[in-house]
Amino acid sequence: MLHQLKGQLSEKEHAERAEQFEQAERYIAGANGIPAPERRTFQNRKTKDVRVDIEVLAGRAFIAVAFLVVLYFILN
Repeated sequence: MLHQLKGQLSEKEHAERAEQFEQAERYIAGANGIPAPERRTFQNRKTKDVRVDIEVLAGRAFIAVAFLVVLYFILN
């Protein structure tokens, strides 16, 4: 979803949020599943209005990779 969001931004908007997207991607990669509700903001310290927000409103998020790895080993 982050990649889809980045694709919708203008070059200027993407440049303003590049570091925040990297922080969000690192957060997601190390999460091992997050129960809802969860909100996390990655803000550009140079400005008050430029940020990347992650919101998990229901269920669990960021567990698909672990599930796919387990499924891969079961099927092989």
